[in-house]
Amino acid sequence: YATTSETTDWTTCGKNNNNITTTTPCSTEERRFLSGATECSWIGVTCQGNVITSIDLARNGLHGELPPELTSLTALTALTFSRNQLMGTIPPGMGNLTSLIDFLINENHYNGTIPSHLGSSMSSIEYLHLGQNRFTGTIPSSIFAPTLKHFDVGYNHLTGPIPPAMYTVSRNLVNIDMASNQLSGPLPTGVLSPRLNSFTVGNNSFTGTLPGSLISSSMTLLDVSENRLQGTIPVELFNMGRSLTFLNLGFNNFRGMLSNRFGELTELQSLVLYFNAFTGPIPPTMGNLTRLGILHLAGTAVTGMMPESICLLRSNSVLSTLTSNCGGSAPLVSCRSDCCTFCYVEGQG
Repeated sequence: YATTSETTDWTTCGKNNNNITTTTPCSTEERRFLSGATECSWIGVTCQGNVITSIDLARNGLHGELPPELTSLTALTALTFSRNQLMGTIPPGMGNLTSLIDFLINENHYNGTIPSHLGSSMSSIEYLHLGQNRFTGTIPSSIFAPTLKHFDVGYNHLTGPIPPAMYTVSRNLVNIDMASNQLSGPLPTGVLSPRLNSFTVGNNSFTGTLPGSLISSSMTLLDVSENRLQGTIPVELFNMGRSLTFLNLGFNNFRGMLSNRFGELTELQSLVLYFNAFTGPIPPTMGNLTRLGILHLAGTAVTGMMPESICLLRSNSVLSTLTSNCGGSAPLVSCRSDCCTFCYVEGQG
C-alpha cells in the first residue's frame, strides 16, 4: 500500500515502521493496518468468511494513490476513502469490481478523467461519490448504471452537457450533485426518477429554462443557482414540489411575477430567489411558510410593500434572514427596519 508509507499521517491504526510502534492510536495491535494478524482484523476491513467485502478508511489522513492491487479484490461491495488526501487517477482495473455497491472517494485530490468503466462494469453500483476532487473532461454516459441511486461529482472541473443516460438509464436516482463545475447546455427535459430527493447543479453554465419534469413529489432540495437559466417558474414546482425544504433559483435570469402558489410550499425552510428578473408584488401568501428561516428577494424587480404576513414571521422569530430591494432613496420595496434584515441598493453590489 503506497498510502502506508506516511504512517504518521494516519488518524487511526497506522502501520508500524520497522517494528517500531507508531504514535497512531489503535485499540489493539491486531487492528493495526498491515499487522501480522489476518487482514480481516485490520482497521476498516470487513470480511465474510475469509474474503474481504468492504474497506472503509474514510477520514484517516491517507496520502498517495489508490493501489492497483485493490482491483483484484473482486468480492468487494464497498470501497470508501472519502475525506483523505489521496491523489492520482482512478486505477483502470476498477471495473473488475463488478460486485461494488458503494464507491466513495469524495473530498480528495484525484485528477484526470472519470473512467467510463465505473458504471458499465459495475452492475450493482448504487453510491458513486467522486465530488470535491480535480476531475476534468466530460461525464461519461456509461457511468449511469440502472442501479445507481446516489451520484456526486460536485466541485470538480467537469465540462460539457449532462448525458441523457442520467434519466434514460439511471431511473432510480435519489440524489444528484453536479454543483460547481463548468457544465453547460440545457437541463434534462426527460422525466427523472420519481424517487429523486435532491438535484443540485448550482454554479455551472447551464442555459435554457427550468424543465418541470425535473421536479418530483419526493424532492426536498432543488438548487439551480448561478447558471444562465431563464423563462418563468414551471407550474410543476407548485404541483409537485410540496416536499421542498430548500429551493435556490438565485443568480439566473428567471422572469415573471412571483406566484401566490409559493404559499403552498409549506415545508420550505430556505427560499432563495435573489438576482433574477422577477417583477410585480411580493405574494402575501409567503406568510404561510411558517417553517421558513431564509427568504432572499434582493436584486430582483419586485415592488411594493413587504407583506405584513412575512414581517410577522420575523416578529415570531421564525424568519431569521429577509433581504429585498428596500435600500437607497427610492427603494423598490418598502420594508420596515424591524422586518428586512438587509436592504439591497441597485448598482451598489
